[in-house]
Amino acid sequence: MQDKPPTNPGTQPTQVGGERREGERTDAIDKGRVPTGRRLPEGYEVHEQRVGRAVGQWVLQVCCQCGRRWFEVEAIEATHCPRCGSLVYLDIQDWSKAGP
Repeated sequence: MQDKPPTNPGTQPTQVGGERREGERTDAIDKGRVPTGRRLPEGYEVHEQRVGRAVGQWVLQVCCQCGRRWFEVEAIEATHCPRCGSLVYLDIQDWSKAGP
């Protein structure tokens, strides 16, 4: 005697291709029909537009104590200042948390 798999609450057996399956939602499979469009409540507007992808890159502005500023495209811990030649350690500030 084989044990039946437990059924999931909220699901019902459905018949697909002459065969009944346990555990499939009856509202998700409607014998291959595409769901019909429904009207939105009054006051909603729908606009379709194309969707694209973009690639972004963070740029760090580095400021030495001597006043020289330059940009780095990757996060670094330390570098040499192009003006005074001193080794500078970067302390990256989180401006999103800076208060008024």
